[in-house]
Amino acid sequence: MVVVKFLVKLVAKILVLPLIVFLNFVLLVYNTMEGIVGVLAGILNILFVLVAFFTYMDEGTLFYAKQAIVFIAIESVLLGIPQLCAGLVMCLQERLMEFLVA
Repeated sequence: MVVVKFLVKLVAKILVLPLIVFLNFVLLVYNTMEGIVGVLAGILNILFVLVAFFTYMDEGTLFYAKQAIVFIAIESVLLGIPQLCAGLVMCLQERLMEFLVA
């Protein structure tokens, strides 16, 4: 019985190892893309603010400023969803690493 338990754990650990390597690759790609997207989102936010300011100076209305705020809010939500998924992947990776060590 002990030998069977040992073999089941050994096979499970052998199967988990490629999954951990794949999750490491996914997190590496995500971290790289998060940096690039963060810079581009910052540039986009600056453009939104500048457009809102210059249209206010030109037309005297805050309509475009309201639109810029809505776009920035939507962008924040869209950037938060992948961060949540990356957090879940990191949690899964940590659990699998704990299983591999145990």
